[in-house]
Amino acid sequence: MQRIILFLIPLPLVAQELLPEIVVTANRTIEEKKEVPYTTEILTAEDLLENATRTLPQAFLNTPGVLVQQTTPGHGSPYIRGFTGRQNLLLQDGIRLNNSTWRGGPVQYWNTLDAQAIDRIELIKSQGSVLYGSDAIGGTVNTLSKSSGFRDEDRFFSSGAAYYRFDTNSESHLGRLEQRLGVGDHWGLMLGVSASDIGDIHDSALGTMRGTGYSQLSYDLKFEYAFSETRTLTFAHSFLDQDDISRWHNTINNPGWTHGRSYTTPGTDLQRDYDQERSLTYLRLEDIDPTLSWIDKWQATASFQKNEDLEFRVRGSGRSDSRILDVDTYGATFQAESGHIVWGADYYHDEVDTEGFRNGADRPSNRPVADDSSYDSLGFFASYTGQIGPRFSYDAGARYTSIDARWDGYRPSGATSDQSGEGSWDNFSLSLRGQYELDDCWNIFGGASQACLLYTSPSPRDRG
Repeated sequence: MQRIILFLIPLPLVAQELLPEIVVTANRTIEEKKEVPYTTEILTAEDLLENATRTLPQAFLNTPGVLVQQTTPGHGSPYIRGFTGRQNLLLQDGIRLNNSTWRGGPVQYWNTLDAQAIDRIELIKSQGSVLYGSDAIGGTVNTLSKSSGFRDEDRFFSSGAAYYRFDTNSESHLGRLEQRLGVGDHWGLMLGVSASDIGDIHDSALGTMRGTGYSQLSYDLKFEYAFSETRTLTFAHSFLDQDDISRWHNTINNPGWTHGRSYTTPGTDLQRDYDQERSLTYLRLEDIDPTLSWIDKWQATASFQKNEDLEFRVRGSGRSDSRILDVDTYGATFQAESGHIVWGADYYHDEVDTEGFRNGADRPSNRPVADDSSYDSLGFFASYTGQIGPRFSYDAGARYTSIDARWDGYRPSGATSDQSGEGSWDNFSLSLRGQYELDDCWNIFGGASQACLLYTSPSPRDRG
C-alpha cells in the first residue's frame, strides 16, 4: 500500500504534557509506569502522527497482545487479552463511553473518537472492573484529549496548527485545524475541527472494494479556568458524525475470495449502511491540594453523552429494514486520594429510545433493543497501595455495584403487543496485585482480580 503524507504545519504537542513513563489510568492516580503492577501501553499524539493513524482502532495495530478486527476502514474493535466488544472499557478523559446497549461481539463505536484530537492513549491490559466498573475485563483504554496547556504558560499565548494527509491507495483526504489561546495560569482554550473523506480501498486481488469509503466530521473544544494555583474548572465538548459506513462484507460489493484454507462467501445484501453520531459534554472541578487535612486531592465530574445510530439494510429480495437507536447518558463521578487510599463513586443513567421499520412501515420487532428503556449503574470503589520492605508493594481494591434496568417497548418476534419489565443486579468485586522490584530495571508483578459483566434490557436479536 502506497501512501503520501503531507504536513502543512507540524502539530504541536500542547495538550496534557505527561511524560511517557507516567500513567494515570491503572490506579486512578499519577504513577510511574514501572511502579504499576499491570501491563501497560502508552501512545502519545506524536506516536499517532508518526504512524499516520487514521482511526482509534488503528492505533493498536502494532501493539503487542492486541488484535484489531477491522472489516472496513469505518469499523474496528480491538481484542485485548482475548476479549472484545463490551468486555473492554473505553474511556474519554476518564469518562466511560460504554453504555448499556453495547453488544458482546466486535463493536464499531471505537471508531467514534477522532484520533487527531487525542493527546495520549493509555491501555491497561487485564481486568480493571474494581476501579472502573463492569466491562473492564479484557482491558481499559483511556483516551486523553488535547488541551491548551495554559498551566505551562506565563502570559497571553495564542498558536494554531494545521494537518493534511492524502492516502493514494484509497484516495482519502484527512485534515485538521487547531487553535489554542489563553493567559498563563489563568485560563486556556483549545479548539479543533477535523474532516475526513475516506475513499474505497483498492486491493490487488479484489480490485476496488466498492462501498468501503465514508465521510466524517468532528469538532472539539476544551476550556480550562484556574480558580487558584491548585483548583481548576474544565468544560469540554466533542462531537463526531459519520455517514454511509457500509457493512461491506454483507453486501453484493463483496465478491468473496479464497486465500489458502481461508475463504469468505460473497455478500447478498443490496445495501447495508449505518450512520452514527456521538457527542460528549462534561464539566469537571478538581483540586490537587485542598485545605481538607484528610484529602490530598479530589475530582468531581458531571457528564452528558448522546449517541444516535441508524442502520439501513436492503436484502437481495428487495426487502428493506431500518433500525434506529438513540441513547442519552448522564454521568457523575467523584474520586479522592487520602494518603495511600484512592476512593470514590460513579453513577451513570442511560435513557434508550429505539424504532424499527420494514419496507417503510413501523415494525416493533425490528427494534435493536427494547424501546423506552432506562439503565442505572451506581458504584463505590476504594483501592489501597501499601509497601512491605523496600522492594515489595501491593494494591488491594474493592468495588460494590448496583444496577437497575427498566424497559417498556420490548416486542419479541411473533408477539402482537409490547412487553415491559425490570431487573436489578448487584456485585461485589475484589482485586489484589503485588510487585517486587528486582533492581532498577526489572520488576516481577502478578495478582488476582474479580469482574462481573452486567447486562441490559432484552434484545430481539444480536445487533451484529
